[in-house]
Amino acid sequence: MLNIPQAEPWSKYATGDPRAKCNRARVPLENDAAYLCPRCSEQNFVAVDPSGGRRQRFVEDCPVCCNPIQFAVMIDRDGDVVVESAELAT
Repeated sequence: MLNIPQAEPWSKYATGDPRAKCNRARVPLENDAAYLCPRCSEQNFVAVDPSGGRRQRFVEDCPVCCNPIQFAVMIDRDGDVVVESAELAT
């Protein structure tokens, strides 16, 4: 019989542990933002990585029509993503 050690509960790091100050588990790995594709007009969602900064520009393909879209997004003080523009990439 194998003796597999039990994982430490995450709640240990959330309260009273000095390592909790270094724990970045509270920061989501990505946030989703809704947009309308400028080509096919379908509503979609784009994932934004908050570690990329408060203002970001990137290109992703529309999952419906496969056309490239250039995004300009901003992450507000509450951590919500705001799509400032979603235009066809040239």
